[in-house]
Amino acid sequence: MPRFTLAIEISNPSSGPRGVIELDGRRVVAGPSVAIAPVDDPSAADSEPLHDKGRHDDDLMPAIDRLCRRNNATPQDLARIAVSIGPGGYTSLRIAVATAKMLAEATGAAVVPVESWRVAADRAGLPAPTLVCLASKNESAWAALVPEQRGLGLITALHVRELRPRAVIGDRFLPEPIRAAAAEVGATVIEPVFSAGALIRMAAGVDPIDPVKLAPLYPREAEAVTQWRRLHPPA
Repeated sequence: MPRFTLAIEISNPSSGPRGVIELDGRRVVAGPSVAIAPVDDPSAADSEPLHDKGRHDDDLMPAIDRLCRRNNATPQDLARIAVSIGPGGYTSLRIAVATAKMLAEATGAAVVPVESWRVAADRAGLPAPTLVCLASKNESAWAALVPEQRGLGLITALHVRELRPRAVIGDRFLPEPIRAAAAEVGATVIEPVFSAGALIRMAAGVDPIDPVKLAPLYPREAEAVTQWRRLHPPA
């Protein structure tokens, strides 16, 4: 009988710390990683980082293989596959989603999508409200508000002043106007931490979906599509 949940977290490969860190009193494998845990005990997750081979995606399947071998898990042992769907990097999200679909189709495992901002917000003691800002570009970022668990879409510094959060989770790419607005309202800026261990905990209460319907959560239109529209305007 299938007995494991596999988690894939490569949504924001350039954000936050990488490697084994201390977070909220526990050791965490931060950064692009995969994790596996018994379906009935997500807190017992074993995590494996992706090795940096020049591109963040090159080691994804080898990392899954290392993790499963270490836990004596075969493909037939996978009951659920959790994947961090974004917002995040365009290419990394496509790879994560495609890999999850492939594994689900090959093994019969259920697919569980989890928004990446929920993974970043898996922190003890966050003040309320906290604004989670991901996928920053120019002067905007895709944001969600916790503990309301509400996605807001793209925001600017004006929204920060209106919402007046007590904390902002944002990486080194957080636009300076948003960072300045956070300081104006007295909000602490906290670096995000992404880990497959957090993802596997977040996925425990999420219902699976049809693998065909699994799709990345893109914060904005891809640059290639934007350029195409500019070059090929409607007649």
